[in-house]
Amino acid sequence: MKKYYILLLCILTSQLFAQTEDWGDNKPKAESEWNVLRIQTQAKIFTEAHKHANWLLVNAPKLNEDLYKLSTYIYENLAKTEKNTARVTELEDSVLFLYDQRLSLFKDSADVYDKKGKVYYNYKKDQVNEADLYAFYKKNYELNGANANDNNLYRYFELSANQTKAGKVSEDDFLTVYDEIITIFDKKAVANPKLASQYTKMGAFLDQKLPQIVTMDCARVKEIYGPKLTENPNDLKSAKFIYVQMVNNKCYDEPLLLKSAYLVAQDAPNSARYRTIGNLEKNAGNVDKAVSAYEKSISLEDDAEIKSDLYLEIATMYKSSNRNTARSYANKAIATGKNTAKAYEFIGDLYMYSYNDCKNDSQLQSRLIYIAAYDKYAKAGNAAKMKTAKESFPSAEDIFYAEKKVGEAMNTGCWVNESVVLQKR
Repeated sequence: MKKYYILLLCILTSQLFAQTEDWGDNKPKAESEWNVLRIQTQAKIFTEAHKHANWLLVNAPKLNEDLYKLSTYIYENLAKTEKNTARVTELEDSVLFLYDQRLSLFKDSADVYDKKGKVYYNYKKDQVNEADLYAFYKKNYELNGANANDNNLYRYFELSANQTKAGKVSEDDFLTVYDEIITIFDKKAVANPKLASQYTKMGAFLDQKLPQIVTMDCARVKEIYGPKLTENPNDLKSAKFIYVQMVNNKCYDEPLLLKSAYLVAQDAPNSARYRTIGNLEKNAGNVDKAVSAYEKSISLEDDAEIKSDLYLEIATMYKSSNRNTARSYANKAIATGKNTAKAYEFIGDLYMYSYNDCKNDSQLQSRLIYIAAYDKYAKAGNAAKMKTAKESFPSAEDIFYAEKKVGEAMNTGCWVNESVVLQKR
């Protein structure tokens, strides 16, 4: 082992107590070494500077905390430029020993522990087991909380995630870590507008990682994010997470999904999101809101087939309450050029089921809607339904008593209001 490392180990095993400005037994020499150390460190002449740092660490170890700060800085930089792997390890160990010495000698141990954390992972990730790494960063978080370095917070989260996957940390404990750290990042984003995008990205990574570690079923999403959205109804970040997770888990009966869907769609409108809102409102029995959402989805959609599907979805919603409106939307579906057979069949069904609503004293007039239905089924290419409709056409007697002739043009009247060519069954 190199001379400087041996000297440093000797220092670290000695019993030291914090003092200030203790120049040791040779003050003139110590003062000279101190001045040279500062000059060479400032000039970044680290190879020479470490010699003076070592002399002071051996001969004036209780000089002041700055001695340890400068020495740490020197060894960190020497480790970055060293090519020999064994020497790199020696230098990195020296850095960690210096941090430990500062922790034992001086105040502000939380801050020093946090600074050690900035290098500890990279130095030790291949030398110690992950449980020990986790324990280190857990302690750092306990000491520093929100004041911990961002990278150290991230390490704590990452290591907590790995320990959870390994079954050594419970999902509930991991969720606590997640919630606390993401809250810290959110607050930092607000407090530091210039760094907001950076913190947003970090938070997004945590959100992305979460469902990979814990079971994010409908109940868990509601438990974690429901209170957040209740507390802040405009919490877009939580809304986005809820939306993605609940859609993935098919939580379509959860009011929380609908609430989040509106927030997400308003922030970044697209057809799929408003289509989801339409489906949710429809399932909740809110016809007007569902139609409004579907209409918005259609306005944002370029795919003609999806537009046609949505028009038919709206048409289906009105088939019992307002058949004229239902037909109007089916015709819009036809206008897209897609699903035309389905749309024509739908209109034919509307006509077929309107007999009781439209019948009057004239058997002939009452049965004209079956001819109108037949015409729609013909356009749909549905021979079976054409046959059924034809069975209800006016009879020869109906035509005779009404003093009409087969082939004459007639209007169905009623809401159907279609012009048809008179036929008999």
